[in-house]
Amino acid sequence: MAEQYAHKTHFDFSGGVNKAVGRLIMADNECDLIENGELEYIGPISKVRGYSQRGADVNATYNILGMCNAYKTDGTTKQIVVADDSGDSDAYTYNPVTDVWTPHNLSLSSGSRAEFEFFLDGFFMVNFTEATRWNDYTQWYTNTNVTNAAKAKYIQLYLSRIYLAYVNDGTTYPSRVTYSDLPSSGTIAWDDSVNYFDVDADDGDVIKALEVNANRLLIFKEKSLHRYDTNTRYKVPGCPGTVSQRSVANIQGWTLYFHSTGLWGYNGTSSKLLSRRIQDIINGIQTKNFATTNAWVKGDHYYLYVGNVTNTNKGINIAKCLLDYDVSKNAFTWRSLEKEPTVFGSYRDDRTDITYNQVTLTYGDADTPYSGVVTSEDRMFFGATDGAVYRFDDGRQYDGTNIPFLVETRDYYLGYPAIFKLMQKVHVFVNSGKGVTVQFKMDDGRWNTLGKVTKTQSELIFPNATRGKRIKFRISESGNTDQFSFEGLDIYFTPEGLIE
Repeated sequence: MAEQYAHKTHFDFSGGVNKAVGRLIMADNECDLIENGELEYIGPISKVRGYSQRGADVNATYNILGMCNAYKTDGTTKQIVVADDSGDSDAYTYNPVTDVWTPHNLSLSSGSRAEFEFFLDGFFMVNFTEATRWNDYTQWYTNTNVTNAAKAKYIQLYLSRIYLAYVNDGTTYPSRVTYSDLPSSGTIAWDDSVNYFDVDADDGDVIKALEVNANRLLIFKEKSLHRYDTNTRYKVPGCPGTVSQRSVANIQGWTLYFHSTGLWGYNGTSSKLLSRRIQDIINGIQTKNFATTNAWVKGDHYYLYVGNVTNTNKGINIAKCLLDYDVSKNAFTWRSLEKEPTVFGSYRDDRTDITYNQVTLTYGDADTPYSGVVTSEDRMFFGATDGAVYRFDDGRQYDGTNIPFLVETRDYYLGYPAIFKLMQKVHVFVNSGKGVTVQFKMDDGRWNTLGKVTKTQSELIFPNATRGKRIKFRISESGNTDQFSFEGLDIYFTPEGLIE
């Protein structure tokens, strides 16, 4: 007669990481750690995809200072970045045919971050050190649409006007916003002696970002958030601002942004702190990296690069940390990257090298270019500190480096926390992947290797006399493998009864 064991199943990990709750009351669908895993579906944890370099280096070893993914009404598209150099910086356009980045020869100031905005079937660029520019997809202008426009750090389109913030018109005004006239005959004009307002200029703070939400212009300082409706500026009570323009992004009606206290979300009325469950990670972000945090959104995910995270008191050390906030699930995971992003952006699939290559079909020429639809989804790209641009969520590696997938579950008490359990076996479920290592530890003991997963459902037997009141599992994999998902655990044990 087969021996009957008690068992508990755990197949839902959609709560993500929670480091702000006691282990006795932690939700069953939450984990202690998910690194290089994502919550793509409800339930399992999927290994993340990698990234691959876009073309040749733009300018090797120098920062990418800005990115512009531009679309013209006639169908013209251009992907442009600004890259630094030893003495100056320049804009470059990607050529999908030659796979190279072509310089514009602008001789911009070295180290000046560039921000872009789209309007009048072209795009504007500001970097604070040079005159504000406009581009019609053919050439750069410092007069058309920008005559008398101030130099600025930040730029935003709002109700058919261009707004500039942290401006210099011969004098620097860190708390001033200027704005253009409404378009006339397809162009705009500027009169900064009339079209401007100051945002609490004497509060010891400066403007850090602009955005639009709920048909209002949002003006971020570091310690405060303001909204403006073309007539009245209103300081939102109880809301901090941001430390980085590039951390600000709109998603599902919210404006998310990073402040030194964590990730905040503005819903059109007020802001609330969203990152309390990963506060130990927030506390480990280095102050010197606040200003360079940068974010982008894809679907219902908000990605925020925060640099190296070190919280010695909590035993947290994450190299080149990219936080992944799943807005729909209100859940966090993170990635540990090999590169250091400086700016993110999305761009349509512009591949020109797609050919018919299915051997089961016959064509007159096997290299006949494919003229169908490549994909309908925008691709994500990021510029990095090494002077290159990378396609995000592409391939099985981080630009040639294997991706280390790591999950640590919560402590499972398997019923009553005070009762000792004798562990028998565990069934581990994955949808694919055969290089997955399973470890466990009992109570506050050390990690022990239980075995490797060899099929989609693998039975692993615990060593004799494995007993304790709680158990925790670690799932890891670091091969050059296709994406897989860790789907869950079915744990078998024998309760021993209450022992003092």
